[in-house]
Amino acid sequence: MQFMTSPLLESLPHLYHGFGMRTEEDLAGIVFPKQVHGDRVVTFDSPVPETWREEADAVITTVPGMPIGVRTADCLPILVAEGTGRGVAAVHAGWKGMGQGILPKVIKRISEHLQIPPEDLYVAVGPGIGPCCLEVDIPVRDFFEERGRGKLFMACARPGSPDHWWLDLKIMALRQAVASGVREARVDVLPYCTRCEAAYFYSYRREGLAAGRQANYIVLKETEANR
Repeated sequence: MQFMTSPLLESLPHLYHGFGMRTEEDLAGIVFPKQVHGDRVVTFDSPVPETWREEADAVITTVPGMPIGVRTADCLPILVAEGTGRGVAAVHAGWKGMGQGILPKVIKRISEHLQIPPEDLYVAVGPGIGPCCLEVDIPVRDFFEERGRGKLFMACARPGSPDHWWLDLKIMALRQAVASGVREARVDVLPYCTRCEAAYFYSYRREGLAAGRQANYIVLKETEANR
């Protein structure tokens, strides 16, 4: 299994993480939710089996040694970590999730759960479809407007063909993280586009139903102190 990492998260000694690349291998041992392009967030303060499968699009945990993750094939994988090793989160965010505000919800939830300010968090946005390839239409724009995020949509979009826009989900994630209180210097956005980089990533927009999924994960390291 091949993974790429965020230099920002690599600087934190208390965790392991990885953004998956195209592979035929199956990744065992990670707790993945059943993703439904929604905004439900679940939190675990005690271990759960890797066979757990509830509908959610973000997972938070404070359990050392329990890897959590999300699977993606154009949607953004976003990993969140508290700076001293108290908690981590994995987020699946396509345009529907971004329109529903799943990232601000995760930032608020983990901050409240750990009783810390958002500025203590680190956020890494992994490989996903880029603004070069994500053209959306009026129903997508309306989806954002109906949820009070029309200005955010227009700030992260540029005109395409008539009644279409090229949407930059990565800049949107950065804007939402900073607006939620995370320091901009603590947000790392990896530049890779899953649709463009066919040799390295699966892409639903390129391959359709035949597309595989990248497995993305984060886990707190086990130490003598937290066992």
